Amino acid sequence: MSNAPGRGNASPSAIVSAVDTWLAENFREQYDLVALSLHVGKERSYICHTYRRETGTTISRKIRQLRVGEAARMLEERECSVAESAKAVGYASVSHFTKAFHAEMGSRPSGWIRKRKN
Repeated sequence: MSNAPGRGNASPSAIVSAVDTWLAENFREQYDLVALSLHVGKERSYICHTYRRETGTTISRKIRQLRVGEAARMLEERECSVAESAKAVGYASVSHFTKAFHAEMGSRPSGWIRKRKN
């Protein structure tokens, strides 16, 4: 918790920084707002509201961006299959991963891989 802003009057940027640090370390795991709240030292609703106000995106969207970004890196470097990359970044369902990938990257993983090869 060394990066956490604590229970005092943490600035919004300190809260965003603490959330981003926690997300970078934990995005592969099941999203746990209680654990994030304990890390930041603020109420869940305050964290979510502050993060959205300061960044223009939600914590859930940020997690999706991190997961899909890491999966795209893995796929581009041909480290594993679509199903393996989905599981590695925290998706239990390939279908859910494919929808998230499409939302972030503009195409399904298989189409994105084909485009990258050309």
